[in-house]
Amino acid sequence: MDGPVTIDGWTPQNFSQGYAGPVSLRQAFSRSLNTVAVRVSQQTGPAAVAALAKRLGIESPMMPVPSIALGASGTSLLELTAGYAALASGGEKVRPYAIIEIQNRQGRCCIGISQKPAHGWPAPIMWLLWYR
Repeated sequence: MDGPVTIDGWTPQNFSQGYAGPVSLRQAFSRSLNTVAVRVSQQTGPAAVAALAKRLGIESPMMPVPSIALGASGTSLLELTAGYAALASGGEKVRPYAIIEIQNRQGRCCIGISQKPAHGWPAPIMWLLWYR
């Protein structure tokens, strides 16, 4: 059920600021409905959510708090990739890795990833984001 929920004075909200009412778990997951995620986390227990995250490849410390369902504990992109890959593979734990080069039979690079830096935003704007 996507609707208002309050836990110990904390009331999570959906990004849309509205509620969808009765929805399937699949619909809630695909629409990122925060209140449903929090309800499921509370029913199973935040500690169980943290344990499942660890089994799926999240290695960062996970605090068993109500907001764990909304990503309150920090993780890396690589860990998130492992978690989502486990969902996509039917529950199989996946250890993601990066491929930076593919070589042919002669050992020469035929496909490589360029690591040349490119500025996405001007440095003063980035400074404001990080240090303000």
